[in-house]
Amino acid sequence: MQSANGSATLLPAGTKPLTAPARASGSADRLAGMDALRGGAMLLGVFIHAAISYIPTNLVDLHWGIREGETSSIVDALFWWVHACRLPLFFVIAGFFATMVLETKGTKGFATHRLKRLLLPFLVGLLAMLPPAYLYFWACGVVTGQVGNPSIFAFEIAPDTFAQMLGPMHLWFLQDLLILSGIFVAVRYLASGGRQPPDATFGTNQGANAPRSPGLSLLAPLALALPTALLLWGDCRPLMAHQNTFVPDGVRLLYYGYFFAMGTGLYRQRKTLTDIFAWPLTHLTLSLPAGMVMLTLIPGYLQGSLDDTERLLLAASASWMAWLSIFGFLGLALRCFQGRHPLANYLADASYWVYLCHLPMVCVLQLDLYGVDWPAEIKCAVVVAVTTALGIGTYHTFVRYTIIGTCLHGVRRR
Repeated sequence: MQSANGSATLLPAGTKPLTAPARASGSADRLAGMDALRGGAMLLGVFIHAAISYIPTNLVDLHWGIREGETSSIVDALFWWVHACRLPLFFVIAGFFATMVLETKGTKGFATHRLKRLLLPFLVGLLAMLPPAYLYFWACGVVTGQVGNPSIFAFEIAPDTFAQMLGPMHLWFLQDLLILSGIFVAVRYLASGGRQPPDATFGTNQGANAPRSPGLSLLAPLALALPTALLLWGDCRPLMAHQNTFVPDGVRLLYYGYFFAMGTGLYRQRKTLTDIFAWPLTHLTLSLPAGMVMLTLIPGYLQGSLDDTERLLLAASASWMAWLSIFGFLGLALRCFQGRHPLANYLADASYWVYLCHLPMVCVLQLDLYGVDWPAEIKCAVVVAVTTALGIGTYHTFVRYTIIGTCLHGVRRR
């Protein structure tokens, strides 16, 4: 088979790139797909936190109030699979939108946007959640029998648990994104010699229509995974650990900063996105064996029994799975969400609120279900479903058309 420029290209059986009629033709197509993925990645955070109580493994250094005796290997596999690709995907999308904001609003507008959309929710979220965190861990101690004196004033919380309470909790993502945004705008400012970036609204960027080889697009995830694989081989904490602290984690910033940087570069190629992500089914299929290898090696890593070769294999499989999934999901989103798509926009808007408010609901539901004689899979599903429904319901009723919604995503009209 020949590509559009006449060069021979070998296509896998049963798989083909997107045809020209299926390609997005305007900015709305690209943003609809990105919005859908951004919303989906945020909502998957509900599952990640809901699953922690019901899995036999756990992130290193993560203190969680409720850990059930009956766990699920199915929930465990889904947890690690989602965890390994969700945040890399989200940081790629974050880099894409950060570049769009900078090049359309300028440096001052970008700073105002970041302060309003990231810093303000971060600070308000901390003020709202840190005080109840003590009450939650005390209640967990009472329910699980770890607190002998049921008085809330007894302060019977283990010192290591209490120390882990003093951090941004799930809002660490906003903290890291603020840091990466600052680094990004500083680098762009220095690279431009102090000049404002040009207006690069959709359709004006030069060189964005450069033809691409389908073969390069197919192999791109394998090449992009090499730096992240080497980083995880040297230090696997970005994947395997989470310590609740306000002190920035340099290795984690470097790891997710790489995905963020790739997202900023992706914005410059926005006219050819459907060419770059033309093999979604192939990439998602290839991610399956990589993910299986990763799942096989994770227990050994947590037990400290992996040798250097096995640690390299874990790092490589996790990196390849992440990048193959990114290419696969972006390709599917661009294919499925074309033209004006109100559902994708609404999902992206609502998911931010759900991300901010979901953790207390998840924790209370897990506490409520502790000791209930249900399978772990059912408990996890109930926590996810109820939390998501409450999050979207409160968003639509109390947030979307109020000053809170204006702060989170701009003005929305009924």
